[in-house]
Amino acid sequence: MCDFGMEGIILKLFDETNILTDEEGALVAIESLSYIQLIVALEDKFDIIFPDELLNFSTLRNVEDFVIVVRNLIEGGSIESEDACYENSKA
Repeated sequence: MCDFGMEGIILKLFDETNILTDEEGALVAIESLSYIQLIVALEDKFDIIFPDELLNFSTLRNVEDFVIVVRNLIEGGSIESEDACYENSKA
């Protein structure tokens, strides 16, 4: 991941909402209330709104997915889960 500042903020919000990740950043032992609290915390922190299609466990499964989606929502771009860091580095 290329945006360590954003990643650090997101990881802090994971911690504050009791969402655990494994060594690779995948979500583990997640409860639906904690997930919704995380989404609301991210929306508040970054002044974004998650589209309804992203409000389920199967869409955002790891820290990198969250970083990519948050970055894309901030930039007003696509919400597709593609590696924006990789794409930008090719430019």
